[in-house]
Amino acid sequence: MAATMKTMTQLAICFVFFTCLAAALKFDRFKRRMENQYNCRDPRIQNKTECEMVMSHPTLQKSYKLLQEASEDELREAYQRSRSKRSNGDKNCPVMNAEYLNQHRDSNDDGARSLSPYRLTTKYDNDLIPSYYKEAECLCNGCIDPGTGEENADFRSTSLPRPVVFMKISDGQIVNKDLTVGCTCVIAMNV
Repeated sequence: MAATMKTMTQLAICFVFFTCLAAALKFDRFKRRMENQYNCRDPRIQNKTECEMVMSHPTLQKSYKLLQEASEDELREAYQRSRSKRSNGDKNCPVMNAEYLNQHRDSNDDGARSLSPYRLTTKYDNDLIPSYYKEAECLCNGCIDPGTGEENADFRSTSLPRPVVFMKISDGQIVNKDLTVGCTCVIAMNV
């Protein structure tokens, strides 16, 4: 009986170990595939010259650097969001009080310190090369009033689009797509 329990415990430990190992290898394969796309070595890419032109875009280069640091959970969440075709729509406009400002004082995150705060989110589109990229999402409808640290509806947060070229996998065509690279504050026009 004790030998059976010991064997079952050993089997359970092996199962957990191999499950974790399989997940790590799967994520490693995924990361390699993403690197191959950004380095134009994906076997689905027909025209390597056009791919290299697409990947040389500064926005995609910055996106690639950020994606290299992305966690498996973040990438899986982006993939799941793309499958559900719905936006989470939650606007978490921060209140820039002393605690918030101290927390982000030395941050390299421009979006957290902006008067029109934004967060970079990972996006996924299976038909594009690269399939994963980063895009900014405005966190407020209005803008942060520097005097109060709270959202002010007299101003409006608006996205800053930047045209970026991608390559479609299905037909190898080059497509332009406007990616939001940040948010800025404008005076609200009440019509």
